Amino acid sequence: MTYAIRSLRRWINLLLAVFSTCFSLTLFLAETWAQPMKLTVSYTGVGPVNLPVVLAKQAGIFTRNGLDVTVVRAQAAVSTMALISGEVGFIQAAAPA
Repeated sequence: MTYAIRSLRRWINLLLAVFSTCFSLTLFLAETWAQPMKLTVSYTGVGPVNLPVVLAKQAGIFTRNGLDVTVVRAQAAVSTMALISGEVGFIQAAAPA
């Protein structure tokens, strides 16, 4: 074999190795991304301010966007402490009038 043919074969082998690695990573990451992200959301009361969180859960908006959301109602102080500790992803709260 000539040097040019050996060099061409090396390039082809290198390209195949890179392609197969990228393809494998794509399959692995696609399976990881397909799993919904778990999130806990807390709201502090019943009223128009807190309605978006409950409606989004009921309408399935969170699920369509890859989120597995648990909606919890709690007092504002408890929700704030849960947010600080990391037990809750975010809170929907309103200040008193």
